[in-house]
Amino acid sequence: MPHSEQRALCGPVPALLVALPLAALLGAVIGVAWVVGYTLLGLTVEDRVVRGRRAGDVGTRLAARGGR
Repeated sequence: MPHSEQRALCGPVPALLVALPLAALLGAVIGVAWVVGYTLLGLTVEDRVVRGRRAGDVGTRLAARGGR
């Protein structure tokens, strides 16, 4: 492999070594926040039917915003 091609392939590696662990950490934190949010939603709504409707409403609103 010529020297210029080798440099072109190695250029993004340091950035990936930083970006991939940060992306994994961010994904884990967002996943925990998602579970905690739905758990709190379920705990704060008394009636079982209303709880399901409220969870569906929140899911629909998040999907409409592109959050899921």
